[in-house]
Amino acid sequence: MPTIYRFKNCRVFFYSNDHSPAHVHVTCGEKEAVFNLVCDNSQDKKMRDNKGFSLKEVNAIYAELLEVMNMLCEEWRKVHG
Repeated sequence: MPTIYRFKNCRVFFYSNDHSPAHVHVTCGEKEAVFNLVCDNSQDKKMRDNKGFSLKEVNAIYAELLEVMNMLCEEWRKVHG
């Protein structure tokens, strides 16, 4: 599970054998959430799973992910095609 991005005390990663749709796992301490990536104009929900983050934290994390979405999508494509 390569780390592809870090911000504040959070780690963004995906598993090399992960499944579609494109998504990343975000951990900050003991909290973890899974966010869909917007790589192809899809309108999927932004978050798929949340263990411990408040709505405010989820929104802040997603805003951070949006800033680097192109890079995250490129990394997903490199590993998953």
